[in-house]
Amino acid sequence: MNIAVVGLENFPKNKVKIPDERLKVLQKMFKSKEIVPAAVFFLGMDRIKDCEGIICSESEKLNLVVEDMDFIDKKLSSVEDFKDRTLFEKAMDYLEREEFLYNGIEDGVLSEEELSRLREYPLITVRPFIVLPDTAQLSDLPQMWWHRFGRAIFFTAGQKDSHAWLFRIGQTALDCAGIIHTEIARGFVRAEVVNYDVLVECGSLSAVRQMGKLRLEGKDYLMQEGDWVLFRTTG
Repeated sequence: MNIAVVGLENFPKNKVKIPDERLKVLQKMFKSKEIVPAAVFFLGMDRIKDCEGIICSESEKLNLVVEDMDFIDKKLSSVEDFKDRTLFEKAMDYLEREEFLYNGIEDGVLSEEELSRLREYPLITVRPFIVLPDTAQLSDLPQMWWHRFGRAIFFTAGQKDSHAWLFRIGQTALDCAGIIHTEIARGFVRAEVVNYDVLVECGSLSAVRQMGKLRLEGKDYLMQEGDWVLFRTTG
């Protein structure tokens, strides 16, 4: 996942590991040799068009809004289609509130279909975003901030490692098996799943099994934030 970081000098760049205290708990429980956090790529303003979301400083938020206003203003000077003009005018009105277009759905100003149409243009503020103080650091991001960008984390853990994996919210067990390795997805039989909170409450995987809380899920199971999973495959 690529995230643009704008105006936050204290943030790292390029590949960044996501701190997750849950991994330490899993490492202790499974006696794992190492921890492997999930990772994202934090890119600069020059790569913003390649990014799925934005983390920006309070001082830079308005600059991004103004860039989109300038683009839409140029489009309004030439667009002839009534439907497009109406959409651009609505977008301009919302941007004048100094808001990202992405928030237009939550505010009831834009529909999903309208935001989808706006995403066909090189606009910046149609992306999900987080705004932080100018001096913010990575540790200042809100808890489970990756949800804002449509992502969640699942875990695998054993003696080799305790590993966190990012996936798109709405992906299935089969999809997530493929995130680890295409061979696991190809040989998928079932997924043994327990959520992290239940696992910690029980104290161990063996206790989870004894208490009947380990679920057997098929390929269409929708993975949830914090799921620990063991993929069973053929061969």
